[in-house]
Amino acid sequence: MAYTLLFLSTIIIFTSLQTTECVYYMNRKLQVIGDDFPVLEQLGRSEKRCNDSAIFTDVRHEVKQEIWQKLVKISRHVGAAMRTARTRETALSLKTSYSTLQEIMQYLNPTVHTSDELKFEKQLQARYGRNYVCPEIYKGENYGYPFFYTGFELEKCKAVQPLEKVVTVLLNFLDTNKGFNAAAILRDIEKLYPGLTVIVANRKKIKVATFFKLKVHLYTNLTSLADGDVWNFLISSVTTPFVFIGRNLLHFTNDSRFERLIREVENLQVDIAGGATRTLNGQWDIGCQQVVLKNYSLVYHKGYDLSLHECVYCDHIHGPFMAQTNTLRSYPFSVNVSSPVLFESLFLDLQMAGKQTVVCPDSMFYVEEESDALTDYNSWISIAQKWHIVKITLDSGISVNIPCPALLRCEKIKGLAVSPCCAQRLSEMIKFVMRTCEEENIICELQEGTLLGAVKMNKVLPWEQDADITFLSANYSSVAALRNKFKAAGYQLSEGGDLWCCVDNRTAGGKFIVTTPAGWHIELYGQHHTDTEKLLSKALQPTKILFDGQWVGAPANPGLYARNRYGYEIYKHAQHWMTEGHETGWQPYHPTHFSKCPQPGHHACLDQFSADGNRQFDTL
Repeated sequence: MAYTLLFLSTIIIFTSLQTTECVYYMNRKLQVIGDDFPVLEQLGRSEKRCNDSAIFTDVRHEVKQEIWQKLVKISRHVGAAMRTARTRETALSLKTSYSTLQEIMQYLNPTVHTSDELKFEKQLQARYGRNYVCPEIYKGENYGYPFFYTGFELEKCKAVQPLEKVVTVLLNFLDTNKGFNAAAILRDIEKLYPGLTVIVANRKKIKVATFFKLKVHLYTNLTSLADGDVWNFLISSVTTPFVFIGRNLLHFTNDSRFERLIREVENLQVDIAGGATRTLNGQWDIGCQQVVLKNYSLVYHKGYDLSLHECVYCDHIHGPFMAQTNTLRSYPFSVNVSSPVLFESLFLDLQMAGKQTVVCPDSMFYVEEESDALTDYNSWISIAQKWHIVKITLDSGISVNIPCPALLRCEKIKGLAVSPCCAQRLSEMIKFVMRTCEEENIICELQEGTLLGAVKMNKVLPWEQDADITFLSANYSSVAALRNKFKAAGYQLSEGGDLWCCVDNRTAGGKFIVTTPAGWHIELYGQHHTDTEKLLSKALQPTKILFDGQWVGAPANPGLYARNRYGYEIYKHAQHWMTEGHETGWQPYHPTHFSKCPQPGHHACLDQFSADGNRQFDTL
């Protein structure tokens, strides 16, 4: 994206230059064919004008202004893209492009650039920062000395609405286990923000009349609803543009800083702004996580990649937060997700929809400690099913593995990586065959794409369609005798081709097919010789290669076999010949790029990965 924007910038500059009279005359002069005297005469006049230094200076200034204005527009788009695409590689590329654009703009007109940017910032504040709350100004490094309880102060402003018309507070105490005192929290809110509407779901009645400075709406009849339904019901009652979700809130203090959060939702044009968290035992945390949904895995990382206005961009927020009411209506809480991961589900939905969330850590909330239920895979089942996830890694490093379904029919879709559950089914088949061969003294070796997968990744290739194993043709009858053993393991072994005579005075050929209800099949081809047999005849250990944690038989030199079988650039990737629509697997190996994804945006799209290297497929 970054390089595209820079390329577009170059095109704009070139196009802008072509609009000037001087460049026009040069281009037209080159295009003149023959003795077109009227045209030459006209071009001569243009050339004379261009040689006039004063006129040329004016034209050049106009061109610079036009170029600069267009670059400002591109710069703003790049800046917006930086806040949207926050993966490390993309962010770095965009930041580099953004810096280059700034340098070009500074070169073209440093004075105008600076003043225009300041003007633009003021326009942003006027447009986004003064509808609901007043702006703030930093008073300097020494202003809050020595304890720095202050530093930023609100500016006086007009035309802002009273806070009670801007935000509604939602508190849900139905699914809490410890430390919550609804009345005490209401009392704190009343002291800090009198006049606000507070909507409460609680198991017990509260003397609402005692909070006469608040508009308290209490619901005690929602205990039969799922937690997601409760939050959605509370949100449906909100009439203000912003809503504060008091998630896991234990105490309410002046560190909440509602105005700050509202201001940044407006200024940064994000959907949600949260604060840092502090537990009762004093542990403070920035409360920001990045979430990666890729390769059928969901991974949480602590930290941030981008900050603005002293707020950090996050995919998931741990604590309470301020949200645009319309956002939570458009993306409601899931009613099928268990309470421990309800907010994980919400923020994942928002992330997948391209919504932006930030944490402003100078805002802080007292919250209960995180539930241990996050490590229970049962809590994640609904999310895993919705997004086809088989593994969740929490920011603590703890992994939660989702069991694969017992009954599984594997689909092989062009452009999508095979799911880990399906890849595991095929891997288990291959390892069963190889283990059985070893137990029965049958010589078997990986071959074709199955060996290529073992050489490149030590496992099944993520775009695999089948598996190939070779066996010594002399062991044909021994393989045929394994039908019952295969059946007991859930596989079907059937004959696929007869033996034939002869190669080097040896019986050759023979073929078997191993199938499974999951939709996979393995082809076993007979060979009159194998490397394993040759090495054993020399009292040497046969070569084995690590395949999904199991050492299995392979040609004597697996790397040489793979290179000679497939040719050039085998460590780059090419999808399966069946996927590409070829009639046989003997088509030349052409690594280029992965097929266009049939479901753009899906976390298993192969075209999001480089077609070279294996680290990007570690979780598959």
